[in-house]
Amino acid sequence: MQKPQRPANESVRLRDLLEYEILDTEPESSYEDIVRLASQICGTPVALISLVDEDRQWFKARVGIDSSETSRDISFCGHAINNQGIFEIGDASLDPRFADNPLVTGGPAVRFYAGAPLLTPTGTSIGTLCVIAPKPGALTVEQKLALESLSKIVMREFESRKSLKSSKELFIQLQNSSKKVEEQKAQLIRAEKLKSLGEIAGGIAHEINTPLSVIQFNAGFITRRLESSLDPDHQELLDKLAKITKTVTRISEIIKGMLLFSRDGAVDDIDSILASQIINSAVSLLRGNSNQIGVEIIIDGFEDVNLRCSLQKTLQIVTNLLSNARDAVIGLEDKWIKIGTRASKTEDFAEIYVIDSGLGILPEFRQKIMQPFYTTKPVGKGTGLGLSISSNLAKGQRGSLYIDDAQPNTCFVLSLPKNVRGV
Repeated sequence: MQKPQRPANESVRLRDLLEYEILDTEPESSYEDIVRLASQICGTPVALISLVDEDRQWFKARVGIDSSETSRDISFCGHAINNQGIFEIGDASLDPRFADNPLVTGGPAVRFYAGAPLLTPTGTSIGTLCVIAPKPGALTVEQKLALESLSKIVMREFESRKSLKSSKELFIQLQNSSKKVEEQKAQLIRAEKLKSLGEIAGGIAHEINTPLSVIQFNAGFITRRLESSLDPDHQELLDKLAKITKTVTRISEIIKGMLLFSRDGAVDDIDSILASQIINSAVSLLRGNSNQIGVEIIIDGFEDVNLRCSLQKTLQIVTNLLSNARDAVIGLEDKWIKIGTRASKTEDFAEIYVIDSGLGILPEFRQKIMQPFYTTKPVGKGTGLGLSISSNLAKGQRGSLYIDDAQPNTCFVLSLPKNVRGV
C-alpha cells in the first residue's frame, strides 16, 4: 500500500482548511443534497464530501457509509488532493497503490473511486467530492463535468459560510465600536453636565451663602433674646425660628453637596492607608450618636489590608455609608450595623462592606439609588447626593461602590485597589 504524499504547500493547505471552520460541524441539508445528487449522477452507492485534515479525512456529508472519518494514511482522497482535476481509480484491487489498502481488502471493499478536488479561490485543495463503488467502473465525460461542477458548488457554500462569519464578526465589531462611541458620548455629556452644575453651584454659593449667613445669624440672635425673656408666649416664635434655622442649614448642605458632586470625584491625595485606620476613624465618629438611639455598630469579619487611596475621601465615603445605615435602621426593632473588610474577586483589590439589619434595597430603587438628588429618605432628610458623591469619590480612586444583592440584609461595598507594593 502506498501512503498519500503530502502536498508541497501542506501548511498553507491546512491553514486554508481551518479558516473555513467546518471540521466537526453538524450535518447540513445543503451538503447532504449534494452528495445524494453526486451518487445519482455517477451511479455509485457511496458519495462523500471529504475534508483532508492533518491526520484524517473527515466527511462533512456522506451517503452509503456510516463512518464519519478515516485515517489519512489509508485514504483515497489523500491522493486526490494532489491533483487539480478528477482523480479516478477504475479498479483499486489491480492498482499497486491500493491493492492491499484496508479499505479495499476489507469494508467497504472499494473498487471504483473518483474524486473532484475542493479548490479554494487560490487553488489550494482542502478535500474532495468523491464517489465510490464496490465494483470496477469509469465515469463518462458528462459525469466528470457534473462531479466537478458539484465540487465547485460545495466550495461556494464554504465561501458563503466564511463570508457570513466574517460579516457577523464585522457586525459585532461595529456594534462594540458604536457602544464605545455611545459610552464616550455619555461620558462627555456627563462631564459637560458636571461642569455646568459646578458653575451653577459656584454661582449659587457665591450669591446665597452670604444672605444665608445673615439669616442664620439674625435667627440665632432673635432666638437668644426670646429665650432670655422667659416669656412662655414666645414659644411659637421660637419654634418658627428653629424651622428657619433648620431650613437654612439644609440649603447650605445642598449647596455644599452640589459643589462636591460637580468635582466628579477628583482625588489627588492618594497614599498607602490601612483599612483599620479608615474603619476605626469612621466608627468612632458615629458610635456615640448611634449608641444614643440604640443602634449597635459592630466591626465584623476584619482582616487588615493596605489600601491605595485617599484617607480623607475614603473616610468620607465610609462615614456616609455608616450614617445612611444608621438612619435606615432607626425604626427597626433589631438595630445593628456591621462593618469589615473582605477579599475582592479581583486579586489587586480589597473591599470594605457595611451591612445593616434592613432587608435590602428594593429592586425598583437599585438602579436609581446612586443617581444625584435621588433619596429614599423622608422629605427634609438628606440631600440625595451622598451616594452619588461617594460613588464618584470611589471611581476617582480606581475603585467602585456597589450594592451586594447576594446578602440577605442591606449591604454596600466599597472596592479599592490594594497597595501591593507597600509604598
